[in-house]
Amino acid sequence: MNKHSRSRWLAVLSVLAMFSCAAHGADAVPARSPRITGDVGLEWVSFHYKEPVGAEMREDGSMAGFTASCAYEFDEFLLRLGVSYDTGTITYDGWVMDFETGRPISAVRLQTPNDVFNIRLTGGPRFSTGKPGIEVVPIAGLGFRYLYNDLPGVWGYTREQVYWYIPLGVEMTADMGGGWKGIGRAEFDYFIQGENVSGGDRFTQDDGYGFHMSAGVSCPWPGRARLRVLVEPFFRYWNIKESSVSPSGFLEPDN
Repeated sequence: MNKHSRSRWLAVLSVLAMFSCAAHGADAVPARSPRITGDVGLEWVSFHYKEPVGAEMREDGSMAGFTASCAYEFDEFLLRLGVSYDTGTITYDGWVMDFETGRPISAVRLQTPNDVFNIRLTGGPRFSTGKPGIEVVPIAGLGFRYLYNDLPGVWGYTREQVYWYIPLGVEMTADMGGGWKGIGRAEFDYFIQGENVSGGDRFTQDDGYGFHMSAGVSCPWPGRARLRVLVEPFFRYWNIKESSVSPSGFLEPDN
C-alpha cells in the first residue's frame, strides 16, 4: 500500500472516530432501548455512463433489482448495513479504435449486460432539532461498489470495476402526522481507491468523488402497524478521473 492509499484509509478511521465521539453530544436525542429494524424493497435505475474523451463512448439503459438494509438503533446512535443489486441490458455506443494512431475506425452499437452491486456500513449520532417529530442523523462509514459489464462481439471485452469510498452525509426524518413520515438524504462520497480489469488489463484509480440525494415518504401498511411502505426517488452520481497506465500502455479514461 503506497503513502497516498495509507493517508486515505487513515481518513476513514478518523471520520469514524469523530462520529463515534459525536454520539455523546449534548443535543442528542434521549436514550432509548436498543432495537433492530430492517427493510427490503425493489429498485429501478436509469443508468448512464460516459467517457467524454476523444471519440465519445457512452452507455444508456435501465436496470432493476433489490435493496435491503438492517439498522441497529441504540441510545443516541444509529448503525446501518445496506446492500443493493441491479442488473439489466444497456445500449453501448462507442467506436472501434486504431490503437497505433488512437483514431476511431468505425462506430459500434451493442446491447450489453450490466450488473452493479453495492454494500455499505454507515453510522452516526441522532439529534433532535427542537421541533417535535424531526430528527437529524449525520452519517459516515465505508462503502464498496462493484460493476460487471460484458461487451459482446469480436471487439468486445468484459470489465470489472471496484470502488472503495467514504460516505459523508445527513439523513432527516419528519413526522407528518397520521402515521406518515417524510425522509430526506444528502451525501458526498469521498473516493478512496478503485480498480478496473478491462479486457485483461488492470488499472488503478485514486481520484474522484460521488454524491447521492433522495427524498421520500413512508406510511403504515394497512392493518399491519409494524410494517411500512416507502417510496423514495434518488439520484446517484460518480465522477472518476483517469486511471494509471497498464503495463500494455492503456488506461481507463475520465468517466
